[in-house]
Amino acid sequence: MNDKWCPVLAGTPTGRWVSSASVEVVGKNCLGFDFGNLGHPQVCAGPINLGLADVLNGQINDHRSKIQDAIAKALPCDALRSKVEAQWHAISIKIDRADSTPVYLNIVPTAASFSGLVGEAQGMKMTVRVAAKTSLAAEPVATQSQPLPPLGKTSADRSQADITLQATAPYGLLSAELSKNLKGRDFQQQTPAGTVDVKIDDVDLYPSAGSVVVGLKVQAKLPGKFLNTTGWVYLSGLPRVEKTGTAISISELHFATVLDNAFWKAAQSLFETQILAGLEAHSKVDLNKQINDASDEILKAVHNTNVPGLKISADTPSIELLDITVGPKNLIARARLKMNFDMALSADLVGQ
Repeated sequence: MNDKWCPVLAGTPTGRWVSSASVEVVGKNCLGFDFGNLGHPQVCAGPINLGLADVLNGQINDHRSKIQDAIAKALPCDALRSKVEAQWHAISIKIDRADSTPVYLNIVPTAASFSGLVGEAQGMKMTVRVAAKTSLAAEPVATQSQPLPPLGKTSADRSQADITLQATAPYGLLSAELSKNLKGRDFQQQTPAGTVDVKIDDVDLYPSAGSVVVGLKVQAKLPGKFLNTTGWVYLSGLPRVEKTGTAISISELHFATVLDNAFWKAAQSLFETQILAGLEAHSKVDLNKQINDASDEILKAVHNTNVPGLKISADTPSIELLDITVGPKNLIARARLKMNFDMALSADLVGQ
């Protein structure tokens, strides 16, 4: 097809004669002579044939361009273009989420290319590859038809959606993970002055200047102190994506502010060893379940999408976390979704 989406005949009509293209205009004629004992010789002339190949070839050559024009006119340019135009519009796929409002996978076509006809064992296949702007949004995109772009050329490979999307991880996820593993725990260390005992009563977590602050409400029993020391110890760290691509954690944790100098001098070693190790071990949240759930929801939504004239099938998408930044209310993760899929014209559309 050309860039205007019209089928184009590429080739030159050829012909060959399957029988002799000639006419016998004079038959074979013989004249005999009787010479007695000397014999009966004959003199023959003919047949004389008139060759028509050159004349007919000239006539056929004159009509070859007309043959090409006739075939080109028989190819349904307007009919094909109108069918493609009817399908050239955005697609919005609703993705229902169990514990939240639905989101929409919006696919807006921007360019197209054509593979030509590809021979396969069961028949002929053609592939139209569409480049599209894809996004996950709270609202569906308008789906009215749009003007067709110029048509380019492509291979007949499978389609693939490669979507960069934004996901949020509430601070409560990390806070709950830390609380589950640290709240109520006692940490002890022997010092020359006696035993230092620190109990974690509560855990808090919030954003601050591009970092994540972890607050530990502690109750400490220090050597030589009759009353327990209580208050908050704060640590600061940076969120990161784990190598698995499915988990987030807080790295580079360091102490920011403490209760008072006397307390810190007595408990510093305990905090920088046991307590910090406990924080680092439990400041990771694996989002594999959430990612798998999102993948299943997207695949189900794609398979359930009803687009008149199109049949859509897809493989299970893969989702990988790329990076994460600190937001005012949530950790904001940038993720990549990849999904192989096929879009085929339905039989009723092709038959029209």
